[in-house]
Amino acid sequence: MKFIVTYGCDGLGNEKLAVEAENEEVAMEYAYNAAFEYRESYGGLHGTQDFSDFCEEEGYDPEDEDAWDSFHDMVEHEVEYFVEVFNETDEEHQWVLTDCNGKFWEI
Repeated sequence: MKFIVTYGCDGLGNEKLAVEAENEEVAMEYAYNAAFEYRESYGGLHGTQDFSDFCEEEGYDPEDEDAWDSFHDMVEHEVEYFVEVFNETDEEHQWVLTDCNGKFWEI
């Protein structure tokens, strides 16, 4: 199936990608993981906390498993991701496909 995947982070922007996946669940999992990677790429930049900044500000020991869980929860509230079934009559979908050189990224 063909989809338009959107992923990003609140306050940092987002990216759109034309993908082909087995089903919507696979496309959504891809979007979810891409959103976390997108957010991670900004860690320490533009006021976006990375893990060490988070631990310092919240008083966590970086070796504490609860620190990772709390950091993950914070990031979970910041990331944005969603999937739309590709609609060839949707102008925005066509723009995304054009940006992807007219090809769907296979996932």
